[in-house]
Amino acid sequence: MKSRVATDIANNSLNIMFKGIITKTELKGLYTDIRFGVADLKPEFNVISDFSNCRLMYLNGLPTFRKIFHYILSNKSGEIVRVIHPKRLISKQIINASLLRKGYKPIYASTIEEAEEKIKNAVKRDGLRIELHELSVAILYNDVKHDGHILNLSTSGCAITSTSIQPNHGDLLQIKFAFANKSSPDIFNLKGSVIRVESYTFAMDFVPLDSQKKSTLWRCLVDESEGEVR
Repeated sequence: MKSRVATDIANNSLNIMFKGIITKTELKGLYTDIRFGVADLKPEFNVISDFSNCRLMYLNGLPTFRKIFHYILSNKSGEIVRVIHPKRLISKQIINASLLRKGYKPIYASTIEEAEEKIKNAVKRDGLRIELHELSVAILYNDVKHDGHILNLSTSGCAITSTSIQPNHGDLLQIKFAFANKSSPDIFNLKGSVIRVESYTFAMDFVPLDSQKKSTLWRCLVDESEGEVR
């Protein structure tokens, strides 16, 4: 059995079926098929990666595997759901590879039907949330500067942890940050309102970004997500 890619244009979905033992050569072929498939889809397309009939992946294929999902994210995908068999080695490989890296954390399901249901019920957001690792941020709140760290970030909002600020729901504030990735030199100044407050943590929605700034932020986010968690 060979792994394959199927494009569901009607549902704006990319379906990747992994079979047997995944080799580096096979992943390179899938990468080509995925690029053709993505070209036929609209932004916010969903992705279902089915590993339920897969045993394991050779370790030399992991860089290509990451390259595939970096490409998918850079093309403004929607939700990414991975179907895994919990008792197979490939499941541990995929989960561990995700835990060791910053970036988008996929949804997991045990069957295709469950994956489709999770996509159907997923909260629709303007941009996927990318998990970061203690990205420093300056917060301007009531004309006073505070320090904090961004926990996750999208083109529409973020979650921040800080021990020096406890804003209220609906408060307006401004944040300033730059990514650690040297290929992302941009400094971002964003304004928004607080939508959720917890102990030492709050979430905010940004004032809508113009298309150029939104595109730049997403590019930087995808590049930043390639880094290892330290």
